[in-house]
Amino acid sequence: MLLNNTQHLNMVLALGNKYHHNQLHAKTVERSAVTIFKLLQEFHGLGESELNLLRHGALLHDLGTYISVKRHHRHSAYLVLHDQDFDVYPPKARELLAILVKNHRRPVKLEAKLAYSEQVILSKLIAILRIADALDYLHYGNVQITSINIEANQCTFKVENAGLEIIHEKVVSKAEYFTEAFKMQAIFTKST
Repeated sequence: MLLNNTQHLNMVLALGNKYHHNQLHAKTVERSAVTIFKLLQEFHGLGESELNLLRHGALLHDLGTYISVKRHHRHSAYLVLHDQDFDVYPPKARELLAILVKNHRRPVKLEAKLAYSEQVILSKLIAILRIADALDYLHYGNVQITSINIEANQCTFKVENAGLEIIHEKVVSKAEYFTEAFKMQAIFTKST
């Protein structure tokens, strides 16, 4: 799964524009997801192609709101898989991207037909995407992850501008999958 950063990113941005997604939220989620990915690099061992897939998933995760807010995760996956303007995107990466955006909310369901290595990769990317999305739940667009500290089996995210006091339950709920994928409990605190 080789994703050329510039070529495929331009395709992703064009697809997002076509369906009038919330660009501020999408770019905020992308920025947070990239930050988490890079700060946890030594724990997940994933590379540039997986980072690009995560970026694309972050930018397209809410694409389905064009159809309906209700079940938009499923609509996002459908649009990724079936939009003809996206046909040049590599087929296997397209399938994985659809699974990634579909699982950014609700219970995670990885398809049995995936190879074990694909399931491991997707579980980590989904866990990261879910946290990045939850941290911008209020769509303020200015969330910053300032650091991630790991001690024993706890991963503490220091965050600014997320409104943690308001969205705490949402973030904790979405972070449950992080615990499953990374075998570490996610904790969120304001940066000081």
